[in-house]
Amino acid sequence: MGTVIAVLLQNAIPVFVDVQPDTMNLDPDDLEGKITPRSNAVIPVHMFGFPADMDRIMAIAGKHNLIVVEDCAQAHATLYKGRKCGSIGDVGCFSFQQTKHVTAGEGGMVIARADSLRGRKLQLCADKGWPREQYREHLFLAPNYHLSDLQAAVALAQLRKLDPMVEARRRSAMALSSAIGESAGVTLPPEVPWARYTYFAYQFTVDPGKFTVGRDRLVEAIRAEGVGVLPSYLPKPLYEYDFLANVKMYNETRCPLECPYYHGKMDYRTVSCPGMQRCCSTGIFMQWNEKITPPMARTMGAAIAKVLGHYRRQGT
Repeated sequence: MGTVIAVLLQNAIPVFVDVQPDTMNLDPDDLEGKITPRSNAVIPVHMFGFPADMDRIMAIAGKHNLIVVEDCAQAHATLYKGRKCGSIGDVGCFSFQQTKHVTAGEGGMVIARADSLRGRKLQLCADKGWPREQYREHLFLAPNYHLSDLQAAVALAQLRKLDPMVEARRRSAMALSSAIGESAGVTLPPEVPWARYTYFAYQFTVDPGKFTVGRDRLVEAIRAEGVGVLPSYLPKPLYEYDFLANVKMYNETRCPLECPYYHGKMDYRTVSCPGMQRCCSTGIFMQWNEKITPPMARTMGAAIAKVLGHYRRQGT
């Protein structure tokens, strides 16, 4: 929701693009059909530390003259074809909230090419639009977004540990995947040569038709085995949340969705993203961190495999 709120707070209109069910990332096939003459930017979110299809996204953005803002809140040090996520689009955004790979408790970081107009403007947005080389000048309406010195020191200290932390997460996540095993009705997180999956979290999906019980019952059974899982990262797509579906924005006003400056019509109650619905209804989600060791992951995977095997339909 943080991504969506950031758009709304600029009085802009978020338009939802469907996701690829195997990666839970933005689907380029659906993207182009959602672009209108009023579109300004596309925000691919690199879910759980797996990169979106940036080649296709950048090509579509270039064709329509769109800014690409990479949401890397869950993708610290994630690689896409040898390039770090956040450095491919025009702007990269990172979170230092307490669950992220690098954390300062809260806060975050935005990156852009320093010699670009966006890079310069972003620097000024950390100090009220005030270029310090000029005495008490403010060039445009800008916020005062910056970390405290203490937060920055904590984040910098962790940044030096980032690569070993990522590799620890990867080793244990792959041990978990190996223990669960590829089997009928189960789709595990993708490991491909062109990406480095950094595993902010671990989510796999199940095909309800392959099991004698539904996804929620599988979650209950896995939890009974002592493994802390949840029924998907989100219980439902964001466009179904009440404040969007019923336009509960600024007290009594319904801006920006119903505003004299917006000449379109957006009704989130009519939005349909089947891939997104599938991810929310079939996912099994686990928090992940570098303190989980491969032996711990194999024990967890064995418990999950036991439950899936018990409830798997015969003949599948």
